[in-house]
Amino acid sequence: MEKNMKKKLILHISIGFIVGALVGILIPMISSLASTGDFSEFMEYALLTAKIGKAGAIIVQLIISGLFGCVCVGGMLLYEIEKWSLALATFVHYISIMAVFTAASFGLGWFSESLIAYFIAVSCETVGFAIIWIIMYSQWKKTVKEMNEDLEKYKKDKIDKE
Repeated sequence: MEKNMKKKLILHISIGFIVGALVGILIPMISSLASTGDFSEFMEYALLTAKIGKAGAIIVQLIISGLFGCVCVGGMLLYEIEKWSLALATFVHYISIMAVFTAASFGLGWFSESLIAYFIAVSCETVGFAIIWIIMYSQWKKTVKEMNEDLEKYKKDKIDKE
């Protein structure tokens, strides 16, 4: 792996961990606010708390959420593998996110053990992934268009100078 790619990977993983951990805090806070009207028990994870205590549950939740963020953000580098098509990079990124999400959601008890709740969550994850992918694709497409326009302008200017 080249030096520049290592730096990118470390940066993506670091940002992913921070974002994932923050989301791992915000979702329970918002859920608690919606259900109880306050944040007092926003980190109460019944399944984990019963096994390892509240502090342990908070730490495990933050670590797993951070790792999930690493996979989401770090996986964006898959799109830079030149030998891979856009479809392959998207498929591998999506599958890696869903694999970590599935393991974390069942392991941490994020949802009831109902398959319906899990499929609703996967549907929400899929829609979120699709929205983010479309936004990123649109940005990439715009950047490529601008680069092509700049290239055409450069070629035209070069011909005019000759």
